[in-house]
Amino acid sequence: MQKPKRKNLKIANIVLLFFLLSIGTVKNLNAQLCQHTPRCVFDSCHYGGNGLSKATAFQIWSKAHLEELADSVNNSTVPNPNNWSTGKYFALMNDITDSVRTVIGSEKTGSTQYSFQGNFNGNNFKVTVSINKPTDIAIGTFGYCTDGCVIENLNVDGIVMGYVHVGGVVGNLAGSNSIIKNCNNYASLKSIERTLGGIVGINNNGKILNCNNYGAIEHYSIYSNYVGGIVGHNHYGNNHISNCVNNESVHARGWEAGGIVGRNVGIVEFCVNIGTITSTSNITFSSNCGGIVGCFASWGVIYNNTNYGFVYGGYNIGGVIGKVDYINVISNAIVINNSNFGVVEGLGNVGCIVGLKGTSTNIIIENNHYDKQMCGAE
Repeated sequence: MQKPKRKNLKIANIVLLFFLLSIGTVKNLNAQLCQHTPRCVFDSCHYGGNGLSKATAFQIWSKAHLEELADSVNNSTVPNPNNWSTGKYFALMNDITDSVRTVIGSEKTGSTQYSFQGNFNGNNFKVTVSINKPTDIAIGTFGYCTDGCVIENLNVDGIVMGYVHVGGVVGNLAGSNSIIKNCNNYASLKSIERTLGGIVGINNNGKILNCNNYGAIEHYSIYSNYVGGIVGHNHYGNNHISNCVNNESVHARGWEAGGIVGRNVGIVEFCVNIGTITSTSNITFSSNCGGIVGCFASWGVIYNNTNYGFVYGGYNIGGVIGKVDYINVISNAIVINNSNFGVVEGLGNVGCIVGLKGTSTNIIIENNHYDKQMCGAE
């Protein structure tokens, strides 16, 4: 009676062994297919989780994984506002040093837009990029991010070049629930035309929190504008930048350059600029160049920011803001409790806090401070 039991047990063990081997074979085969197939469905290529929560996020381990993510977002069968990436979670698991050339999220003039709308946690790892797209818009590690996207704890290094809306982390950020936080850019950034920022190129109603720029920023065209150490253009809506630092030079061959924002609508608070800020093209015209903000163009608050950098340009040059009140249509512009410890130089309308103040009665400039030995403009 014992022998049949031993035989049955042996058979069961053999069946179990083949079953386990088959699972491993299928997973290995699937992984090989994902590595060598030009376009692979992202979900089937990763085993870290189902992507439905932060705890079960899809895991990003390689350049190939980032390319698959870009391919899945940019070629989604469903366009905005709710596309393939909506509500999904992704986690970077290590540094990626093999230069990434793809852009996650697509904004193309005259065509359907596919933005990244998920949650990406960089886990303080670094992605090295080599993105050279001088004729494309919305260029960065993430090109177009909207509708509640969250990108956090990400470091970016390398080179990024685009036509307009260029940023180290995001080219175009949009949506009141869209947030970029705890991110650092080390990449050198260049754009052919307007809106270039160390973290975000253009911001439409989003939030940028606790971010730092360490990459040099430069415009090519003498007709370009809106260049900032953190954001090129805070465009419209309840834009909010807080606790950010720019450590590198910002150079605009055109106009409206700022240590934190080139042109601003919204709130900029508790930010610091250390880099040199220059605007050298059209030097005899309005440069609108500031240590924190180049041009304060509409409603908002510039509060408790500090500039230590050298600021230089043509006209309307300020230690904190180059110009407040663009064409004198501004309302509710508040500039309060800011400090400047940097040298400020220009051809005209030069101020240690504000270069040129418009005539609107809704502009409030109070309780700002500057070092008279460093800045003798006022």
